[in-house]
Amino acid sequence: MVAALWLESQRETRRLYLSDQQTSVRKVEIDDVYDLKRWWWKATDGIRETTWPGVYNRSRLPGRNDYFQLPDWDCYSESGKSVTFTMPDEPWNQLEISGAAWGGMYLESKPEELLFRRPKDQEKTFNRLPSPIRGQTLRFENVEQEEPIGELSAYYVAPGDEPQGRTRLSYTLGPPTQPLDSTIEPIEKFIAGRFTADERSLMVAKADVANAGDGLTANSKQPSAKGNPKSAIRNPQFDSSLPLVHVAIPAAGWQDINDGLDGILISVPPLSVKPTHGEYFPLNIQVKDPLWPQRNLLDFSFSVKPREARALWLDLRDRILPPGKGLYLTIAGASSDFGVSSLLGARVHLVFKPRAEALKEHELDRFTQARDSYAMLIEEHTTNPRLNLYNRFAADVNDLLRVNPNHWLGQTYWYDSNRTHLKPAFTQPVAPDGVPLWAFAKLSSSGISSAWCCGISIIARSKTASLAAVFPMTVI
Repeated sequence: MVAALWLESQRETRRLYLSDQQTSVRKVEIDDVYDLKRWWWKATDGIRETTWPGVYNRSRLPGRNDYFQLPDWDCYSESGKSVTFTMPDEPWNQLEISGAAWGGMYLESKPEELLFRRPKDQEKTFNRLPSPIRGQTLRFENVEQEEPIGELSAYYVAPGDEPQGRTRLSYTLGPPTQPLDSTIEPIEKFIAGRFTADERSLMVAKADVANAGDGLTANSKQPSAKGNPKSAIRNPQFDSSLPLVHVAIPAAGWQDINDGLDGILISVPPLSVKPTHGEYFPLNIQVKDPLWPQRNLLDFSFSVKPREARALWLDLRDRILPPGKGLYLTIAGASSDFGVSSLLGARVHLVFKPRAEALKEHELDRFTQARDSYAMLIEEHTTNPRLNLYNRFAADVNDLLRVNPNHWLGQTYWYDSNRTHLKPAFTQPVAPDGVPLWAFAKLSSSGISSAWCCGISIIARSKTASLAAVFPMTVI
């Protein structure tokens, strides 16, 4: 079994090799995830600690039976066996899964196709498909009902450059200097609270003197080995840090930029490391949500060959960056050869797009995040900031309303969470003569759905903003 897993790891690492000098990595967002008829987004929310299925406290697994049994209201008795992911209408060719679940991943095509089997006893797996697939529906069949998926993310990986003619900010990675910029102090505090001492290696992105330039040169994208003189093989005897590097980018550069963040271009220098999987060296990059560092905007695994420079265009979900908050990402390698010295002089570029174009993804994602959190708050109805789930909900819905104060469903959620908040405006539609209002509101062919919420009848005039959008716990 161990030998088989090792061979599979070798094969996947070879598939993840970036053969092109510059690669485009597009984050493919999955919004529709269902277990039976229940929307369950926690396997695709970017947060490793949230899972599909929900928590069982009467588990059949050894050592997992709670001393005080409660009804499993958070899990149907039949849930946890199968989950479906409706992929958006865009290409994708790489899936990454975290968590203990093991089983088969199927493409619900005609005929149905087994894409791969996920082995047992794995925390992180990744599968690069031979050719891209556009849209369609995935189904994961879980062998052990109560073993969870902590996160499933999808990407489209292909040769490609970053968009040209856009506003951009350019940085060079180096060691931190004291005192730290105030916008990255919270990042350092988070790292100190979450990671052990040998996992806290920190680098800070230092802005170019002339920033927001018109373009990048080939040299700025592809650092040479000469430009990274300290990228030598590290001796663990003298450097006890694990191969994980935290990178903080101060917020000062974009405070006067009205555009939205389109993505990040990262130039990986030629690494003086020993290959760990055949001739390859695996790496992982995570880009954190500036509102909530436990949430990844991107968690992408790939491999390179030693002493080969590579540039990655990370095409993130668009974000209108919040004021006063730095950006935070991590880069991890497969062995102790990798560390801070490997990345000295590496280049990072933030690429922006017009605000109007970025608003769509920002609003959709923040609203989805807010309603997912609220589904877990609605029974206790807490507004206690000592509970981080409430803080996450409040941060997401306020960031939504920051960029679109007139987002009606966002206003409604915020008002329902605390009636001291501004009550959203509402105009009751008029039903045709002889038609009861309740029937008109529920069954109108125009796609109007209604629900009783906040003491008022809520009418969502959009087929996409249906009853499930107002009450995410509801089965329709």
